[in-house]
Amino acid sequence: MSHYGVAPNHAFQPLWSRARVCACPNTVCQVPKSRADICENSGVPASSIIMRVSTFAILAAVPIVSLPSRLRSRISTNAPEKLFGRGVRIHPSFRRATVKCSSQVKEAKLKVIGRFVYSDLADGAAMPTMLLSTSFFHAKTGNATLDAVLDAGFQGLVSGNIPYENNEEAVGLAIKELKNQGYKRSDLYIQTGFVPHGLQHPLMTPYDRSAPLNLQIRQSFIGSQKNLNVDRFDTFMWDGAASYMITRQRDMEAWGEIENLYLEGRAKMIGLRGFFLPQIKEMYERAEIKPMVVGITCHAHMGWMRDIRKYCQEKGIIFQAHRLCEVNDWVIKNDEVIEIGRKYGVRPEQVVYRYALQAGMVPVVELRFPEEIRNAMQVYEFELDEEDMLFMETMDRRYREPGVEF
Repeated sequence: MSHYGVAPNHAFQPLWSRARVCACPNTVCQVPKSRADICENSGVPASSIIMRVSTFAILAAVPIVSLPSRLRSRISTNAPEKLFGRGVRIHPSFRRATVKCSSQVKEAKLKVIGRFVYSDLADGAAMPTMLLSTSFFHAKTGNATLDAVLDAGFQGLVSGNIPYENNEEAVGLAIKELKNQGYKRSDLYIQTGFVPHGLQHPLMTPYDRSAPLNLQIRQSFIGSQKNLNVDRFDTFMWDGAASYMITRQRDMEAWGEIENLYLEGRAKMIGLRGFFLPQIKEMYERAEIKPMVVGITCHAHMGWMRDIRKYCQEKGIIFQAHRLCEVNDWVIKNDEVIEIGRKYGVRPEQVVYRYALQAGMVPVVELRFPEEIRNAMQVYEFELDEEDMLFMETMDRRYREPGVEF
């Protein structure tokens, strides 16, 4: 295992790791000056590393924000620091060797203050209790985003670098317009994530599909920075990466790159989306920086993912509930849920969102029309009583979705 959390195989190590000429901490790492040098050092054909060289050229051009004081205090004062752009860049070999995990908090807790949720794992970072996904807006993404923030009052936006589904460039233009209207960066919660190439369109992948996984994550992150016109994200997620019930070593190495983004101050929180409970447990136990957020598509016939919610509550992990209404159409059409809505003067979708809020979830709503977006924020105006909460929580025991076998 290398200092950067990548397997010893040179083809899967960062260029600066392969080029290092001395293990002495006082030695400044040397980067090869030509592709010929790289080929000689790594044994990789020049044609296969052109994209990787370009990646590091992009990295050198992107300003890096200053490390927060709470992170600097966890890094050895003897570690060499390079002034780089507006902030401080610390070589991974020194950082990974001396850092102590800030998220190894015993009995981490979640607390909700107003419309924001806080976790001990995230060192005080806040997340709005309801988020808007910008997926599926397509050509209307920019206007829909502006309407959601200016008219409906959404404070949190969820995106992802997946071009055929998300129009991040339009969201970036909307964020720029909000800044022009007086919004500060701190007024908006912005979340994005890395989507593996198996879920990307073959002709629209926003990174080099042949690159090592850690470089794919870095390239995707830089692409989202450019698309959304921001240097730092409130949360960066590993989105839809689950493919096996047991976490592979390669997955842990990729998570190490996401940890690097957190340690560099580029993301306030990091997390997982689309992982199964065994994977989440293994990742939590093995990771140096624990996942602070877990997101998953929430199915009512599976108890609204009750087991994962319980685990997240125990560990102080923020639980994001995705597609609450989209995949639970049978709940929206249920007569008793409709009757609960009439009781409070709201729509069935609002009953589902309100239940999720009171159950400790952070709903990530995927809405397409301005009226739907405005209706979603009205869930803060009423509260379900204990009987209605119990009914919604036990939907899996009372009903069966047509076509679902148990």
